[in-house]
Amino acid sequence: MKKRLRLGDIYEFQYAEEKRIYNIICGKSKRKKGDLPECFRFNSYYEWKNYVWSKYEKYNCQQLNNFLHFLKMQLRKIKPAQQFRDLIYAPIMVALITQMIEKMPSLKNEEIEINTSITVKVAFILVVIITIFSIYIFVRDMIYFFNSNSEDKDMYEDYISIIRRRRG
Repeated sequence: MKKRLRLGDIYEFQYAEEKRIYNIICGKSKRKKGDLPECFRFNSYYEWKNYVWSKYEKYNCQQLNNFLHFLKMQLRKIKPAQQFRDLIYAPIMVALITQMIEKMPSLKNEEIEINTSITVKVAFILVVIITIFSIYIFVRDMIYFFNSNSEDKDMYEDYISIIRRRRG
């Protein structure tokens, strides 16, 4: 069975490896440089930039243009994902908060039996716990999502900048 070649492979751009290197160089990763092979252990952004330059110096102008378009396409993919996430999470959070407010027991009604009152209070506490847990998950996911996309965006923008200068 023939292995399908990805577009990034054509340009010697291994996304996971490049992102790992970039995050370590920019101080965005908890991993240490020691986790990288010796040839990828850079001490500065300048050294990393020279690595990128040397990696693509053998490319002619057309190949660099094609690679530049590939990077721009990858950068454009990030924006719709952010917009989609914004459109999904906001209504979910509004619905959860609305449900919590609607389920709040009315303490003004003194004719509620003891058992019913306890049941309502327990239900209310469960709704509050579930809502707080949902908000926690939402915030955690959003922080991860935006940090991850920000790192990707920064990496692609830096690569684009370097390739433009290389091409220029």
